[in-house]
Amino acid sequence: MSAKTSSFVPLNSGGTNGMGPVPEPSWLSAVPQPSYVSPTYNPYATGSFTPSSSAGNPLNPMGITATDAGTDFNLPMADAAAAMGIGELSHADTDTKVNLPIMYPPMHSLLQYHLYAPDPPPHLRASLRPNERMAQDLFIPNDLREQLVKRNLASLQIFPLGGAIPSVVQDYFGLVPLDFNKNSGKKDSFMGHKNSLYKVFSNVDGKVYLLRRIHSVANLEQSYISKTFHAWSNVDCNNVVKLVDLFLTTKFGDSSLCAVYDFYPMANSLYEDHFVNFPLKPITQEYLWSYLVQLSNALNAVHSQGLVVDVLDLHKVIVTGSPGRIKIADCGPLDVLKAGKTRDIVAEQQQSFVKLGNLLIELATKLGPEGGAQTESVDNLVVDERFKNILKYLLSDKHKSVSELASMFHDKIFSVIDSSLAYAEYTEGVLSKELENGRLFRLICKLNFIYGRMEHRIDVNWSESGDKFPILLFYDYVFHQVDATGKNIMDLTHVLRCLNKLDAGVGEKIALVTPDEMNCIIVSYKELRDLIDTTFRILCQ
Repeated sequence: MSAKTSSFVPLNSGGTNGMGPVPEPSWLSAVPQPSYVSPTYNPYATGSFTPSSSAGNPLNPMGITATDAGTDFNLPMADAAAAMGIGELSHADTDTKVNLPIMYPPMHSLLQYHLYAPDPPPHLRASLRPNERMAQDLFIPNDLREQLVKRNLASLQIFPLGGAIPSVVQDYFGLVPLDFNKNSGKKDSFMGHKNSLYKVFSNVDGKVYLLRRIHSVANLEQSYISKTFHAWSNVDCNNVVKLVDLFLTTKFGDSSLCAVYDFYPMANSLYEDHFVNFPLKPITQEYLWSYLVQLSNALNAVHSQGLVVDVLDLHKVIVTGSPGRIKIADCGPLDVLKAGKTRDIVAEQQQSFVKLGNLLIELATKLGPEGGAQTESVDNLVVDERFKNILKYLLSDKHKSVSELASMFHDKIFSVIDSSLAYAEYTEGVLSKELENGRLFRLICKLNFIYGRMEHRIDVNWSESGDKFPILLFYDYVFHQVDATGKNIMDLTHVLRCLNKLDAGVGEKIALVTPDEMNCIIVSYKELRDLIDTTFRILCQ
């Protein structure tokens, strides 16, 4: 539709269709008619765009809340679609074309829940013998599949076209602001500098990374940046987000310090997981012990390299997966900003223990009956005495070390290790179910490359007397089974059994019968495999 085309005449406007006036339907009066044109959604042109340090909320991927100034979510359907960036609309009373931003992935590529049958509840599951399996037992569990698909979707999603974001920054492109809600996150946590968070794609290895931009930094020597990067790149710990790159750039219109980290899609901060998101993840004593063990491991890795965790709070610790796996984020940039200043590393490392204690206290308050009320004393927390003693140790003025701290909860480390090993074994078990899928997929592709080609219809080798005819009968035997009444049989177990025997080339013989039941061929899986391989090689010549 063009802006120069004639206006659309609605049914109640008195227009004609060449056969007289068009009557007004009775239901039309109940339909709200828009009287204005919704503008193209551009977050950079409004005050609502303010990048933050938050990792984003997966339940609100656009980062918009109802508390944003000037934001009204009571929109007609057309304007709601325009705000979401789906499609192209033109209103009835204007000639203005509404250009909507393009989103990737498109709506049709989102996870289609209606195509998947959920697992039945335990009380409705069929009673199976030990040697029997359900279809869902042969593949990845639905909840894990859904989680992985959502992570992949979050990794590939890009921002609407347009805006003031540069297309390329150093070796990275496709910048996506992860959270532009100005009411959330700390904007000046880097020594008063504003900061923003982007998801980027690497032009070197094609992977997805996280880019933290520190705004308007000046008088930074390249030697400080290089020294800081090499120091933090040596920190190899699963509880610290890996620093991948560190550089200065002017692509944003100022001198910005950019730190690039590994990207964990759908990751939330501890604050989001336990204080903000719905539904809230409840805090338990087991979670507190697990977080203490993991954060102590992170401090040990950082302190052993002579470095300091400058910011350790609920916003800078992210939850990357189950069971309660956490990592300290945003390490490195503050060391560059503090370069050239006199620093007491030992004193700052001691202060990291105090920050750890304060973080655990904030989490422990969620265990109380008031659910998050502030407490002035550790003794008032609803935790066991042993955990209280650890908190008092962390907040004390005495000299502290990771080894001394770990000795106070050494037995709790075993439960965390046991939980991690159990999850690793579960993941390997799920992976083993998917191990043969690639092999069977290649075999199915080979069969479909051969089966049903147009040129084979006039080839005598594919006739009932030809040497390639068993391939056609085998294909029907695997995928086109019918019962005695002629009803189609969808037996996944039969398909998997036949394909596995074909791929292995076993000597078992099967009877392949023509649809008219006038001819029968007895052939082994080994002979079929050799015939299919020969035919495929001829086809590739």
